[in-house]
Amino acid sequence: MNPLKIASRSSPLARRQVEEVMASFPEVPYKTVFLNTFGDKNPNISLLTNPRADIFTDTLDELILRREADAAVHSAKDLPIPLGDGLALAALTEGLDPSDSLVTRDGKTLEELPAGARVGTSSPARLSQLKSARPDVSAVGVRGTIHERLQRLDTGSLDALIVASCALKRLGLTDHPARTLSFSPHPLQGKLAVVCRSDRAEVRGLFRKIDARLSHGRDWPVPIPDALSGKRILYTGLDPSRADFSDPLDHVPFIRNISVKPPAIDPADYDAVLFTSRPAVEAYFSRFAVKGQKVLAIGRATADAAQAKGVVAEICGEEEDSDSLAEALMKRKDRAILYPCSNLSRNTIHDLPNVHPIVFYRTDKLTPPPLDLSLYSGIVFTSPSTVDAFLGNYENIPEHVICHVLGKKTAEALTRRGIHPWRIVIKGK
Repeated sequence: MNPLKIASRSSPLARRQVEEVMASFPEVPYKTVFLNTFGDKNPNISLLTNPRADIFTDTLDELILRREADAAVHSAKDLPIPLGDGLALAALTEGLDPSDSLVTRDGKTLEELPAGARVGTSSPARLSQLKSARPDVSAVGVRGTIHERLQRLDTGSLDALIVASCALKRLGLTDHPARTLSFSPHPLQGKLAVVCRSDRAEVRGLFRKIDARLSHGRDWPVPIPDALSGKRILYTGLDPSRADFSDPLDHVPFIRNISVKPPAIDPADYDAVLFTSRPAVEAYFSRFAVKGQKVLAIGRATADAAQAKGVVAEICGEEEDSDSLAEALMKRKDRAILYPCSNLSRNTIHDLPNVHPIVFYRTDKLTPPPLDLSLYSGIVFTSPSTVDAFLGNYENIPEHVICHVLGKKTAEALTRRGIHPWRIVIKGK
């Protein structure tokens, strides 16, 4: 029997994962082909900014498709959704501890870390949960092997590190104290995946005995990406032109904005005009011009919309959300600020005594034709009104879907509806 060729990344953890899988087949000779993937070759790419789906599988997939390897062993959560054409999931293992751990030099818990502590993470879901649990610590994106990440603790460039508990256990790393976190981990964390060509029935048959999807001869409903029929992004807002996703984007608006006639006002009574959305810019400039007033904007996209009208806007706030903007406005000395907004606008800016909210447009909820939500791995919500409109059409958001949102208020609208923070990725406006 010719040795089975197993493709793998070259890190110590990846090597250990191959050994773990093949330990179930002591009678099968094999040799491992080690490769660097796109992610390995580009260590400066942040994993917190939606990198390409096959960042840690591409070269292994190519080797299999060229028939230069029989199978590849992956951390299951690294799989792209869906697998590439010509590939099949031969097995999904039962896996090890799926939890996340906080590793420190002195065994501190997350609650015991001091304000401003530098906490390393490589996952958007962990980042979101970290910010929710400890908004006063500093999150730092990290790359590299587990050993390289732990070295950053030793050198003092990090105060703590969030890693998968299974990675520590697989490598026997016990030199640093680790505390289990109460975070909701990735549904595939701890599991290993064996991928082969879809036409290699003999390879799929070989690995069948370690496939946790099969129980007593029946399919076991494991929430795996391979069960999804596609990987597309659904954009529920009005303007997807600035959406930055590598996956196909479907624009299905769940709201519409209609300009309304505001109460009689004289813009000259105000020394600043505040815009928190592009629709507000359009509605205001359809009726008025700026004559000497300062123009303030919540973020780059809104400022660019004002610039398209021939006006230079000052971006306010350290973050692109209404709370940060309100804090920035309180530090200013503007006597009166005109705030063109939607009839659904509800935020802390309304509470500022020198801000005068005036409704310039109405936001209506829409009922698009029914969608097959199994086609989508992500949904973009641009405002709380898109959240309300979507959940007015659908009872819930499928468990496999990640919610990409603009601003904290939109994220809060989702959490109020029972969406766990790990499923929410906050993006800028």
